[in-house]
Amino acid sequence: MKKNNRGLALVTAMASMLVLGACGASSEAETTVASVPETEAATVVDTATKSGEEESKTAVAAESYGFTYKGVTIHVNDSMEGVIEALGEPVNYFEAASCAFEGLDKTYTYTSFELTSYPQQDGDHLADIYFKDDTVKTEEGISLYMSKADMEKAYGTDYSVDGNSYIYERGEGQLVFIIEKDEIVSIEYVTTVKYLG
Repeated sequence: MKKNNRGLALVTAMASMLVLGACGASSEAETTVASVPETEAATVVDTATKSGEEESKTAVAAESYGFTYKGVTIHVNDSMEGVIEALGEPVNYFEAASCAFEGLDKTYTYTSFELTSYPQQDGDHLADIYFKDDTVKTEEGISLYMSKADMEKAYGTDYSVDGNSYIYERGEGQLVFIIEKDEIVSIEYVTTVKYLG
C-alpha cells in the first residue's frame, strides 16, 4: 500500500481552504483520540422516520457522487450527525471558526480518509471527503495510484480540467482527481453548496 505524499497534503489543504474559507486568527480546538479504533459501521439507515424536508435533503445529496465505507454510502451535503453515527468515532477531530459559513468547520480523520463538515442552520453537513491512501476506492472502483485511463473508463471524459485537476460534477458536488505523470495522486469529493443562512 502506498501512502499519499506530503506535497499532496498541501494541495488538499489549499483546496479545503477554498471550501472552508481560511481565516486569520481564530479560536481552534483539537482533540486526538489515537487509541479509539474505528467501530463497525451500521449498514442500515432508517429513512422511514425522516420528515419530508430531511428526505428532500437526502435526495439532493444522493444526486452527487457517493463513497462507500464498511457498507455505508455517504455523499457530500449529507447530515454529519448521521454520517458519524454510521461510521463510528474518528481517530482524530479538529474544529475551527469558518470564514465561508457561520459557525465551525470540523474535520474528522479516519485511518484512510478524512471528512470535513460545514455548518448550516439545520446542523452540520459533509463538505469534503479526502482519500489518504489506496486502501479505499470510489463507488466506481477507483483508488489512488491508478491511471488516468482507469479514471476515464469508470467516469468518462465529461470533466473540466484545472491544471492537473480533473473535475466531474454531479448534483451539488464534485469528484476531483489530481493526476501527475498519468497517476492519480489525489481523490476528493467536494460540495458546491454555499451558505444557506
